[in-house]
Amino acid sequence: MAATIRPHSAADEELKLETEAAQATGLVGPASWWRLGLIALLIVVAVLLALQLLGGNSGTDVIPGTPITAPQTNVPVPAAG
Repeated sequence: MAATIRPHSAADEELKLETEAAQATGLVGPASWWRLGLIALLIVVAVLLALQLLGGNSGTDVIPGTPITAPQTNVPVPAAG
């Protein structure tokens, strides 16, 4: 039986265990940035939606002393005829 021997290269010498910090931050590699960006975008959208829903519509506020708050009197419409 012939033994297969892989040639020993310098690249194999450079392989080593990652440091603890590198292992802890392994999720922030370039391959998973899109996930973090998507999560951040969803958080921003949720905050903006909450602000819109809780803020109300200031365009419909009634300002005291303006004609819209004055008492309205109905003027009868004359009958046609």
